[in-house]
This record gives sequence, structure tokens and C-alpha cells, in this order.
Amino acid sequence: MTDFSLFWFFAGIFYLCLFFVSSGLLVYSVLLKRFVTTLLSLLLLGSLYFIIQCISMSLWSVDCSEEALLLCSRLIGLPVFVHLLIIAGISGLLGVLIHSLIHYRKTQINAGTVKEAVDNLPSGICIYADNGRILMVNRAMEIFCRNALSEVLISGKRFRDRIFAGKVPEGRKYELYDGTPLIGLPGGEVWGVSEKTSHFGKRTVHILKASEVTEFYRKTAALHEMRQELSDLNKKLVAYNEEIVRLTAEKELFNSRVRLHDEMGADLLTIRRFLQDGGTEQERQEIRKRMKRNLGFLLTGQSSVPRDEYELLLETAGKLGVQIELEGKLPNRNPQKYAAAAAIHECFTNTLRHAHGDRVTVSTSESGGNFVIVLSNNGKQPEEPVQEKGGLLSLRKLAEDIGGTMEITEEPFFSVRLTLPKEVQDAL
Repeated sequence: MTDFSLFWFFAGIFYLCLFFVSSGLLVYSVLLKRFVTTLLSLLLLGSLYFIIQCISMSLWSVDCSEEALLLCSRLIGLPVFVHLLIIAGISGLLGVLIHSLIHYRKTQINAGTVKEAVDNLPSGICIYADNGRILMVNRAMEIFCRNALSEVLISGKRFRDRIFAGKVPEGRKYELYDGTPLIGLPGGEVWGVSEKTSHFGKRTVHILKASEVTEFYRKTAALHEMRQELSDLNKKLVAYNEEIVRLTAEKELFNSRVRLHDEMGADLLTIRRFLQDGGTEQERQEIRKRMKRNLGFLLTGQSSVPRDEYELLLETAGKLGVQIELEGKLPNRNPQKYAAAAAIHECFTNTLRHAHGDRVTVSTSESGGNFVIVLSNNGKQPEEPVQEKGGLLSLRKLAEDIGGTMEITEEPFFSVRLTLPKEVQDAL
């Protein structure tokens, strides 16, 4: 037996500490199912146990065999620097093994790493079963639940029902945007909540996601306000446009009256000259024709009630020898009415000039949110492909400007098909 030594006392304590570290490393390796680190941990643990036993037998009187005492004496008899090298080597090996296990743990995907990753997301996520039992929830969703409902998230179903029903405490704003609940929190933030149902094995799970949409909400509100201002401005422009049309009509009527006044004055002078100087029968017939035309205008006069565009079109077409047959109900609001009237006018003038027909058929129907107007005639069919120019090109542009379309069909007969939306936002 060797005498008691302070160095060996502290060396024994250090070896004992290394023994406990190796024990923990062995357990951790087994849990991670790492074969190499488990084997090395076992070897270190056995070596440290042997060294600790030798030091214990050398420092204290222990009854053991002579072979064991001899082996312990040889181990203790090694120089101090050799024991320091052994301690340093074992410590270094333990450090390498611990670093290897930590690196392996960080690079492997498991339930813990998934939960950690989900907790670090800025958006809130909650997955729950049909009965409301929460299967997974991250920190962001828990914080959002406390801020939005002033309660702890316990049941996913209860949380979902309250959010989508708008049952939020006082001080919170609530509104729906395309079916998505938007909750304004007291701090000024706005969050949107969406839901999705999925299948996990044989189980149906529900997924709730909460995201901050403050900037999107502010921009949408500003856009809505701007759109309202544009709509109000558009209404004013429509009123100004109608006023300009009325003033233009009054101006034309005034000019017509001035021209009629001049015509009547000229007629009176012509009649006076005819009566004073005498005239031929041809001059007499000319005076009669002019008086009949001017008196006819006076008898017709100007209606105090504005006439409908369709009525004027039917009357004008009838005077020109074209019959317009209406099948269905035409639009009665602008700008659809203006486009329909322009289409009828273009078709009956083309029927006179190109097709040499005497009947235009206007068939109207409704399909979804659109008016469908089909125009055809009984005249001569075009022998060559119709080129869109002039009136037809203007008609297409007019239809497209209000969100509609125009199609030209030449088989089995020539026809024009207009598709106009029933509702036109901010259209003149």
C-alpha cells in the first residue's frame, strides 16, 4: 500500500467526475441510438471504473489478492505526468463524443425539432381533432388567442367557433374579408385567420392559421376609400356629360329655329317678288315645296319630353325602310344601353348600305351576369371576310371599354354578338 497522497485524492475525485460524465454520455447515446458513441462510452466507463478502484485500494486498506495489489501499485507508481496525460486524453475524448452527439441531435428531424421550428414561426398554427382536443399549437397562436379573446387556448373547436362567429371582447375590431375573419387588436395590429381540414392517417384534423395582415388591411382600406372617391367623381362626370348633351341639343334646336326664321324670311321675300313681278310655274312649285317643308317643321315642333334612344332608332329605321324586330328585353341602363343602341344603329345602316336588306333581327338574353345581344339581317350575305373598320371597330372598342366582348359570325349567316356585363363599376 502506498501512503496517502493529496495528489491522488484530487485525482480520484477528478476520475470520479469523469466516470459520472461517461455514465450520462452512455445513457444519451443509447437514447439517440448511436452505436459508436455507445461503445466508446462503455469502454471509457470501464476504464474509469478500473482506475477508480485501483486508487481506492491504494489509498485505503482494502483486503484483496496479491495480484490485485501488485496491479494497483504499478498503476499508482506511474509518473504524475502520465496520469495527467490519461486525464487529458479521457477528457478530450469525452468532449469529442459530446460534441458529436449534440451535432447529431441538431441535424436530425424529430418531434422536438419540429416543435421548436413551429414555435419560431411568426404565424400562429393550431392543429386540433374533431372533438376540439389540441394536437399541436405554437407560441404565436397562444399569444394571438390571449390577445384576441382574452383567454387561454384550451379547445381548438371553441377557439375556431368564437373567431368565425365574431365573438371577440370589447376593444377588438372584427370584420369578414372574402370569408376570412379579420381581428383588430388593441395595439393596432390586424390578424387574419384561415382554416383547413386535412387527413392524418385515419384521423381528420383541422388546421387553423393566424397571420398578421396589418399592412395589407391598411392598403385595402386606402384603396377602398380611393375607389369611393373615384366613384363619386364619376357620378359628377356623368351628370356633367348629361348636362353637356342637353345644352348641345338646346343649341342645335336654337340654331334650327334661327335657320327656320331665315328660311321663312326668304320665303316671304320670294312670295312678294313672285306676286309683284309675276313668275313661272316652276318658281311657283319651288315656293310651294319650300313652304310645305318649313310649315311641316313648325307643325312637328320639338317635344318637351326627351325621347328614348331605342324609340328614335325604330322610328329612324322605319323611315329609311328597315324594320327592326326585337326579341327579348334590351338593357335600359347606361353604358349598356348606349352600347346596345350603337350596335342596332350600326347594323341597320350596314343592312341598307351593304346587305340591301329591309329587316334587322335583335335577339337578347341573359347569361349569368351578362346581357347577350345577337343582331342579324335578311340582306345579302358578305362574299368576302368582313373587315372590322369604321363603325364595327368603334363598336368593338365601345363593348370592350365597359368590360364586354364582340364576336362576328359569318356562317351560316352574318351576325354580330355582343356580351355586356349587367354591372359596370365606375363606367361613363
